[in-house]
Amino acid sequence: MKKLLYNLASACLYWSSFTAIAGTNVTLDKADPAPLNSTTLPFAYVYDHGKERIRDGRSATGDGLEVSVTPFYSKASKGTDRNGLQKTELGDLSGKWNLLALLDTATPTGQSAIGLLGNSVAPGTGTLPAALIAALEYGITGSAGNANEYGQGSTPTQLESIAGMIPLQDANNEFFGFQTTAEKYCKKGARFQTTGALDCGLGVTVQLGVASISNSATFKSPVSYNYTSSTITSTTYPNSTTVVNTTTPTFLKGGVATTAENPFSIHKVTTSNWAYVLQTLDDQLIDQFQAIADAIGLDTTNFQKSGFEDLKGELFWRKAIKLEGHNKALFTPFVTVNGAFDLGEPVDQDKILSMPFGNGGHHAIGGAAGFSLDFEDNFEIGAAMGVNTYSCRRENNMRIPNSIYQNGIYPYKTAANINPGNTWYLSTFMNSYHFEEDLSFYAQYLYVSHGKDNITLVTPNSGFFPEILAAKTPWSSHMLNLGLNYDVSSGIQIGCAAQIPLKQRNAHRSSTVAISIAASL
Repeated sequence: MKKLLYNLASACLYWSSFTAIAGTNVTLDKADPAPLNSTTLPFAYVYDHGKERIRDGRSATGDGLEVSVTPFYSKASKGTDRNGLQKTELGDLSGKWNLLALLDTATPTGQSAIGLLGNSVAPGTGTLPAALIAALEYGITGSAGNANEYGQGSTPTQLESIAGMIPLQDANNEFFGFQTTAEKYCKKGARFQTTGALDCGLGVTVQLGVASISNSATFKSPVSYNYTSSTITSTTYPNSTTVVNTTTPTFLKGGVATTAENPFSIHKVTTSNWAYVLQTLDDQLIDQFQAIADAIGLDTTNFQKSGFEDLKGELFWRKAIKLEGHNKALFTPFVTVNGAFDLGEPVDQDKILSMPFGNGGHHAIGGAAGFSLDFEDNFEIGAAMGVNTYSCRRENNMRIPNSIYQNGIYPYKTAANINPGNTWYLSTFMNSYHFEEDLSFYAQYLYVSHGKDNITLVTPNSGFFPEILAAKTPWSSHMLNLGLNYDVSSGIQIGCAAQIPLKQRNAHRSSTVAISIAASL
């Protein structure tokens, strides 16, 4: 046992040589920030029998070895965005994707211009910007050019160039030139955990998981229309387009239909004109998303992949202290030093729906501290706090905004260094060991918060704006973990657990269920 402890502790120290300082069982993945590695309380540390002996005044044996296997299933289809708006589509957590902002940007130094998108106020023939502007100028009367398309004659100047349209966008509403991305996320697999401890209070936990992740999406316009019977057929670009005269276009905000307000004077651009403008944006821009993705080298196919999660190790110390008094209790402080060695590949920058299996290519190490109060009637309460920090890594082909208005997808790539912010967690819990015969139950509230990443270019280039990307990296999640376990025999335990999302910010509202079987010595 001592040799095993020494080898595992050496492995933890080896991981620490790659990283800085961190916490217990939290990750950089906002879709799965605190994985369920077993169905028992994470802070039990194979110590329940030992505490019973201490309480009864017998020899304080707190040693043992436990091995568990935990199949799990996690899914999410909604989340809370970074402004706190609930019922947000997963692809929109950091804001809807701004397709309009792709069409009028300067080409960064050292990059090749993408011809299909165009990169000037007056784009060349055949580009998406040219097609969009031509369709807007055509107007609802069917006349080509600037002739009486809108209420007072010529096309509004804002609609004659991409640069003119950008100010019409409202970051709080995100419907003019934006696309919404409805994703469905699923992760399933099995996790393996081994925990060993000595009677002196020292112990080690090792965790490893295998998982299959799928992430699919539907790309669509956020605007819906109340159609009328009036239609007009365009004879300009594209060659045959039916323009539907509509009223009161709306978009969903937090799952609630909200009017897409007309930013023009009602005499200049009527409500029907405004609906036409939005419908034209859908036809000439939003519906061209696949062409845009192809032009900038983005793979939009559904993500499906299997792989290993992070290999985690934890060195801990805990020791129960018997408190004498009217109500006998055990006070158990504990401290941990833990590390994670990332086994998975970083997220593929060219696969728009790809997801990480853990820390996304970053190793981690850290620490935590906490305590529990275990009362005579087998009721235990406690709290813990920890923090993770992560190794910096270089991404040679990272997609970074080249316009302050871009969001969601970016046309150009460059080399960048990614230094993740710290991930903190706070936990309070109650645990009832053998509250009924061989049944045990625990409930744990967990708050996980990830700070802002630091993203810097390997080669300085004023054409890129990594600070915009970094500003969207903080997230937080509140969760409730519930576990019920049954001792089949003195050495075999089966259990089930659930992780229930409570509140998030810029994170998935993921729900997880798990079952496990554990054997102990």
